[in-house]
Amino acid sequence: MAPTRLPPDLRRPLQVTTRVIGPVEPHSPRRYPPGMMPAARTFALLALLGGCKAPKDTAANSTLSAEELRDPSTCAGCHPDHYREWSGSMHAYSSVDPVFRAMNQRGLRETGGDLGAGCVSCHAPAALLFGLTENGDNLAELPGPAQGVTCAVCHGVVAMANGAAPPIEVSEDGVMRGPIADPIPTSAHGNQYSELHDRKRYASSNLCGGCHDRSLREWHGSVFGYDDPEQMLTCGACHMDGRDGVASSVAGVPVRRVHSHMNAGVDLAYGDFPDKEAQAAAVAQELASAVLTQMCVVPEGPNTFLSITLENIAAGHNWPSCSRDRCSWVEIVAYGK
Repeated sequence: MAPTRLPPDLRRPLQVTTRVIGPVEPHSPRRYPPGMMPAARTFALLALLGGCKAPKDTAANSTLSAEELRDPSTCAGCHPDHYREWSGSMHAYSSVDPVFRAMNQRGLRETGGDLGAGCVSCHAPAALLFGLTENGDNLAELPGPAQGVTCAVCHGVVAMANGAAPPIEVSEDGVMRGPIADPIPTSAHGNQYSELHDRKRYASSNLCGGCHDRSLREWHGSVFGYDDPEQMLTCGACHMDGRDGVASSVAGVPVRRVHSHMNAGVDLAYGDFPDKEAQAAAVAQELASAVLTQMCVVPEGPNTFLSITLENIAAGHNWPSCSRDRCSWVEIVAYGK
């Protein structure tokens, strides 16, 4: 928050009282009256409305091997925008983050190895699913295609596997699942519509919630967690902004409503990582519309009281959300006369 100068008549000694408020919970489930949906997310709701064609699958007639499909750089040839966005995302960063690697190693040491795949099941599902690690103790030795949450992991999900590590069931049948109901056939791989990947569908939040389970529980208790297209905002509707564009660079592909693969939330990469500035800007945009901040300056005798209120108006989960050690703070700078 930028320093704010008080009017001359209020430039008296300040008595600042602070109250820890966190996490800031989302609005509880209720139906807003017509026209009262919070403006910060109205744009996202509009993307949920409209008809949908009957889903159509295309045969798995893939010319790419399973090994090639595991490598995100293979996808870059036909999906350059998606690949670029993913490359700077926290999904790509999740297992190369030095803080995560250090915490995983410490967890293994302090549990005598019993931690197992508890952390890498979500931070390094590619390495785990493809049999390249058991507990993440060798992540630094693995090649790039085995790092993070990759294209093959997300778009290969066929079902949720609660209690498993990772909590998803991934198929390597040469078919990429996605939200497009009438995908254009391609010789590179098969295509298949999936509700788990369609951000207009309630089930899609379950795909995210396999790893972001705390946020999913909070979302279920929020105003956005209704299984109702007129009110629902899924994880993807907020964190994967939509735009008009093409899903691939293959000739003849029509303009559709596609979505960002930056998956901006709150985290940022530590150290050198692709597209850090773009990711930071996307995170700032997400945060700017989530919480309403109000400041009230009240003179009372020789003192001046300053009250700061944070209201979660647009996040579909607590703010901050996810792990228990997340915290937020408000910095107040007061200037004397």
